[in-house]
Amino acid sequence: FDPIIKFTEWIQARTDFIDKGLDNFLASPVCTSPDGEMLECNVVMFGAGYDTRALRYRHKHDEKINFIEVDLPSVVEGKGKLYEKFQQENDPTWDLKKLGSTLVP
Repeated sequence: FDPIIKFTEWIQARTDFIDKGLDNFLASPVCTSPDGEMLECNVVMFGAGYDTRALRYRHKHDEKINFIEVDLPSVVEGKGKLYEKFQQENDPTWDLKKLGSTLVP
């Protein structure tokens, strides 16, 4: 199990690193006005794969984050189906069409 543990530690470290960068971006003047108002921001993820960041951040920053996830057509199709299933089973009031990610093949 040692190689698996090291891999999961790497995944967690990578996730924490990217989340911290995104949090800093959202707190920057590009996304937050001087008086603290959350501004609409675009986050583009190339090769997004099955990354869950857009789901985890869906209710943050006053829901003013526009995630644009770019990947291969087969991945985009699969992820779209997973997002729909997640929304139906875990967050039925979340407006997936309005506030969900834009998936780009």
